[in-house]
Amino acid sequence: MTGPHISDETIADVKRLDGLATKGPWQQDGSHIYGPDPQRLIVCQMHYIGRGYQEESAANEELIKLARTVLPEAVREIRRLREENKRLRELVNGAGQESDSYQEFKHGTSERR
Repeated sequence: MTGPHISDETIADVKRLDGLATKGPWQQDGSHIYGPDPQRLIVCQMHYIGRGYQEESAANEELIKLARTVLPEAVREIRRLREENKRLRELVNGAGQESDSYQEFKHGTSERR
């Protein structure tokens, strides 16, 4: 496999934390990010120091809010794709075995003649 690999352990951690963390979608009010009920819990508060960081800080806020919703969805999709990949590999491997058997039969090297 090429490129970064998301381990099964990381996927399990995301699933576990998704069940424990404040439910999404998360919202923003100024520098506060909170869950669906703004009276219940502030999830985090963003601060930037100095000039020139407003755009970066706003992007961080958006990423944190988006990650709460998208990360669990991405993990579900990764699991689904891995299962599909496994199933397709099994089909291909099974077809390859049948193909080998057919080749043996075709060339007269199989036990059945």
